[in-house]
Amino acid sequence: MGGLLTVGHTSTTAERRCRVLVADEEDLVRQLLVRILDEHGIDADTVGDGRKLAAMAARGCYDLVIMDLMLPGQEEGFAAPRQIMCV
Repeated sequence: MGGLLTVGHTSTTAERRCRVLVADEEDLVRQLLVRILDEHGIDADTVGDGRKLAAMAARGCYDLVIMDLMLPGQEEGFAAPRQIMCV
């Protein structure tokens, strides 16, 4: 079913595209991941630092977050994931 999620358990299921947040300080890495995800029908947003990652995660509803643990703008590698999980 490509990049679609099926929501619900009845015959009137609604389908929606998966949403992924890609966080990496390297622009080329973000571009490559977005291209791959797009080819599979998955919508992706990108950020380049930990502060923006936490803000985007708080605003959006993502099915998956792909992130570099060494993002600039965070104290240590797991600061952003902890913030995201508490949102």
